[in-house]
Amino acid sequence: MKNLEKKIKSIISSNNFSSNENVGFSCYIPDGYPFKKTEGLLLWNYSRTHRRIETQIQKFHSKARISRMYEIFHFKEGEYEELFSEILFDYLRQFKSIPYAKELKGRIKLFKRYNLRNIVIPFDELISHSDSILQLEQITVSNKILEFYKRKSKF
Repeated sequence: MKNLEKKIKSIISSNNFSSNENVGFSCYIPDGYPFKKTEGLLLWNYSRTHRRIETQIQKFHSKARISRMYEIFHFKEGEYEELFSEILFDYLRQFKSIPYAKELKGRIKLFKRYNLRNIVIPFDELISHSDSILQLEQITVSNKILEFYKRKSKF
């Protein structure tokens, strides 16, 4: 387990992502100046409690996130929702392509329009199949969410 945590933490640190550590740790794109380094757009969470890596799509449409995206990118009403709906569909599709990834049963009502499910990858599968860790890293460093941030010179 410690070896897995080390590998996952190295994905975060070696690629300039940020992390919060509570019951596990998370991988997110930092919001950048003038915001705290511990704040950003969540890509996935490493949960020790549930023994899995998981997306948390609900974080993309919280009032705080929508407000923050307006502050950072000056999105007009509905612009963030329109743009990020497509980006998130693609990100979830990529995440689901990781071997042994599966959808959670509960649905998330994204932007009050789309019913989506978070994706999880159990630790046991990551430990048993190192190719899954490599694929997780590839998706983390190469996805449309990150591409958007890079185009806007925010990462």
